[in-house]
Amino acid sequence: MSFSVKVKGVDDFGEAVQNIAEALGPPHVTQALKRGAEVIQHQAQQNVKRQKLYVTGTLHDSIKVLEVSPWAVSILVDVVYGAVHEFGYTGIITDKQRRFFWAKWYETQDDMWKALALSYSYTIPARPYLRPAVDQKMGDAILTIVQQMRRALQLGIRRK
Repeated sequence: MSFSVKVKGVDDFGEAVQNIAEALGPPHVTQALKRGAEVIQHQAQQNVKRQKLYVTGTLHDSIKVLEVSPWAVSILVDVVYGAVHEFGYTGIITDKQRRFFWAKWYETQDDMWKALALSYSYTIPARPYLRPAVDQKMGDAILTIVQQMRRALQLGIRRK
C-alpha cells in the first residue's frame, strides 16, 4: 500500500530553495568577492600614489584582482619590485653596481653616488601600500561582498 500527500505551497517552496541555491552559486559568489577585493585594490592604488611610488604608473596598474577559484579571489601585484616596496630590501653591492655608482658620481658629482660606491650594502626601506589597504578597507570590502550577495539572493528569491 502506498499513498502520497500534496501540501499546498511545497512545490513553490522547493522552487524558491532551488532559486536561492542558484543565486548563491559560484558566478554570484565570485562576482561578490571580486567587488569586495576591488575596494582593497582601489585603496592600495591610492596608497601607491600617496607615497609617491607612482612615476610611470606600472606599479599602480599592476595591482589586480585575480579569480583563484569560483570561491576565492586574490589581489595580485604583478611587478617584481612591488614586494620590494611593500617589505623593503637589503642587498649587497656587486662590482658591476659599484662601477655604475662611480660612473654616476663622476657624471653628477652627487655625493649619494659616491656613498653608494663606497658601501658594501644598501637598504631600500619598506613602503607598504597593500597591507595598509587591507587593514583600512577590510570592513568595507566585507560589507560590499554582503551587499552583492544580498542582491543575488533577492533576485534568486523573486525569480520564478
